[in-house]
Amino acid sequence: MGGKAGRKWGSLRGEYAEICELAKVLRDIADGRGVTVRALAEVMPYARATIAQNLNGSRRPSWDFVSAFLNACAGRDDHSRLVLEGRVRPLWEAADPAHAQPLAEVTVSSGRDPLAVVPAELRGWVAALRDAAETQSAVDRVDLSIARHEDLTRGLTEMLGRLTQATELLTDERNALRQDLVTSAGLVDELARTRIQLADTQRRLAATERLQAETARRLDEALRQRDEGDRLMREALFRADHAWRRLSDLEQRAESRPQTLRGDRGAMDGSVAALMGQEDQELASEVLRRVDGMLDQEGAALGEVREFFQHPTSATTELSFGQRVDNARTGEAGQVHGSIADRLDDLRVGGSLDLDQSARGLVEALVPHFCTTASVLVLESLLTADVATTPIEDSAVMRRMAIACEDGAWRAVFPVGEVLIYPKGTPQRECVDTARILHLPTIEATKATAIARAWRRSQVAELLTEASMVLLPLVVNSTLIGLIACVRTRRVRRFDGYDVEAGRQFADRAAIIIDNARMIARERTTALALQRSLLPTRLSAPDAVEVRHRYLPSSKLIGVGGDWYDSIALPGARVVFIIGDVAGHGVRAAITMGRLRASLQTLAHLEYPPAEALREVNELMIDLGEREPHFATCLYAIYDAVNSALQIASCGHLPPLLITPDGNSGYLEVPLAAPLGVVDEMEIKNYEIQVDENSIFVLYTNGLVNESGRDISDGLTWLRDHFEAKAQVQGIGDLATDILGGINPSLRRDDIAALIARLGRLAENRRVSWILAESSVDVPSVQRLVRNQLREWDLDEISATTEQLAVELVTNSLRFASGPLKLQLLYERVLTCEVHDSSPALPQLAGDKGSGHGWPLVVRLAHRWGTRPTTAGRVVWFELPLPK
Repeated sequence: MGGKAGRKWGSLRGEYAEICELAKVLRDIADGRGVTVRALAEVMPYARATIAQNLNGSRRPSWDFVSAFLNACAGRDDHSRLVLEGRVRPLWEAADPAHAQPLAEVTVSSGRDPLAVVPAELRGWVAALRDAAETQSAVDRVDLSIARHEDLTRGLTEMLGRLTQATELLTDERNALRQDLVTSAGLVDELARTRIQLADTQRRLAATERLQAETARRLDEALRQRDEGDRLMREALFRADHAWRRLSDLEQRAESRPQTLRGDRGAMDGSVAALMGQEDQELASEVLRRVDGMLDQEGAALGEVREFFQHPTSATTELSFGQRVDNARTGEAGQVHGSIADRLDDLRVGGSLDLDQSARGLVEALVPHFCTTASVLVLESLLTADVATTPIEDSAVMRRMAIACEDGAWRAVFPVGEVLIYPKGTPQRECVDTARILHLPTIEATKATAIARAWRRSQVAELLTEASMVLLPLVVNSTLIGLIACVRTRRVRRFDGYDVEAGRQFADRAAIIIDNARMIARERTTALALQRSLLPTRLSAPDAVEVRHRYLPSSKLIGVGGDWYDSIALPGARVVFIIGDVAGHGVRAAITMGRLRASLQTLAHLEYPPAEALREVNELMIDLGEREPHFATCLYAIYDAVNSALQIASCGHLPPLLITPDGNSGYLEVPLAAPLGVVDEMEIKNYEIQVDENSIFVLYTNGLVNESGRDISDGLTWLRDHFEAKAQVQGIGDLATDILGGINPSLRRDDIAALIARLGRLAENRRVSWILAESSVDVPSVQRLVRNQLREWDLDEISATTEQLAVELVTNSLRFASGPLKLQLLYERVLTCEVHDSSPALPQLAGDKGSGHGWPLVVRLAHRWGTRPTTAGRVVWFELPLPK
């Protein structure tokens, strides 16, 4: 065989024997395997002329050429390739022109023996000299070969040293990995502890809910007792009025009697005795005794009524905390002033669970009905602690949550939000240390100056001089959580014992309100932190798709629900959109949301179709519901930016909104299944639609359209009109911001999550596909298609690898599938190669293991690879990173 079919190789024209020997061996290899120059040119990245020049002995070919030559001759037989390389490599190294031996140039004329011109007697000597020269040349070549082998030995020794160093590095890395595993085990333990803490938080929340219910019950009982007290009061007033009338009647009757009857008892008895007989006298005496008893009883009853109005008992103060300060204790019977207890109705447990709002409500209930200035202070440590604990000595850091005053000077000296430690020697510090009520009826000037000096605030002395103060500790379960400072200025009546008792009962209720609000605020903070850690920090999508999101937690109760969203880029210029809403609020809803989101992320990366993905998570929700009922709504969509296909499935979620580029909009009629976790083994259907390029796809939760007092259908109409009006003039980021701006915070009653995407299409110059007939497809044609396209995209650096892996994908499809194949290349942030076929089988790694071909080669060389099912079969793909 030769350079062309039917021809022999040309003569070797080199000047070095080693190069000619290398060329001769390469020719023999090609002849032995029946490979021609034309066949070599089809598989090697060299022209035919270049191949011929490298094989005529005129120059030493590069090792890249020799390697490509051996690949072409050996084909896929790796063992044969290694044998050929072992044969050729020493010859290629010996053919270095720096060491090669030039061919001896001997002129031979007329075909005669050169020794013929030498005299006969000298021919023996000349022949001996020639043999000696040839022997010396052979010895020199042997010495050169020995030197080369010594160089090779030194190189191998150096390589062995480097391998030893690499082994040591690998050992260090292995030890580091083991340490990482130990650290990971610690992280797992920490996660387990975190889960235990979350479970403990749930238990405390349940206890808080029970406490709220018990407090509400007790408050209802107190209100019932207040109503009963009102009834008793009305009855007492009636009795008092009746007693006054009878007393007046008796006085009038006494005035109308003879003078002797209005005298002393002895005179009266004497007059009666003079007029009556003995029997009548006894009867008259009995009547008089009864009249005197009735008068005594009515007088006592009237005194009780007067005492009731002038000095109310603790039973009445529980229902009415006091009267208007300026005219309290006027002594006028029946005059009842406004009750601060009535002003606490809006602060009943469960009515307001915001700590700041509760504190403001407390001081507003006190001023001006109980005092002229009131402030609420809470231990700073309790604002971040889960459970109230007794403050440590010298560490009672307080925060002023609210202040109400009739004089603005107090607010300037005692600002809201101030964090402070009351110094020793101040009344506030004494109240904190003892957790007892501190009553200062009148603060003298010297005392006020001492307090101001200890506090290092000179203005305090002027404000407190001649004022009256009551400090009410807020105590829950025998633990101090804060205090209420009440002050009456010098112009108002001093605090007395009644006021202290009224303040004590007020503080008992206020402590429960503050502690509940504090725990709820802490729970809200925990749930928000948990939810933020579970929601995505970054959304991924193909280059042709633009995605924006917005999330707003609820403003009621603990304010955290189970809304979530996701955008996950998939291979092949596809993207998954997910939005869902777990029923309920708080840590429990956030944990369930995290489980669902993690499960759906895994199913998305496994390339499950929408309906199958939702069926899988529905089973998860059913399993969770066996321990604790859970359910959620969810919408799952996959968009393909190559063919603009949109596939959607929904479980109980509101329909998505689609706005076309011309401004038309409408809600997609996606088949609706039951919410996740409600029905086992329910039917979930896929909804497929072709969308126009640059359409806007809107996913949302019910908090966006379900405001308080508005029908949800009106909310859906508002959302559609909003996008119709602005979709053509605003970017999707501005659209996402505007929809939250149109929400009334006072009417919002749930979380809001929105996911908005502009569905572009991958540019035509970044995608190409070919239909390959099963009968005509071959390896060179696949390589040529891929090579030409990558050259057009200026991706020659990865051309060889792409060709090799594309051939493996096509070969695998030819092996397991029948019918035509589709080969597709996508040029995005990575290069994606796909083969579409009709086989339902997934690739098997074990089939070609150890051969250097098949899927093991794809796994080794590709950045990512995988497969996904289609209605017609499957798609097998791999990705390669772009050259830097």
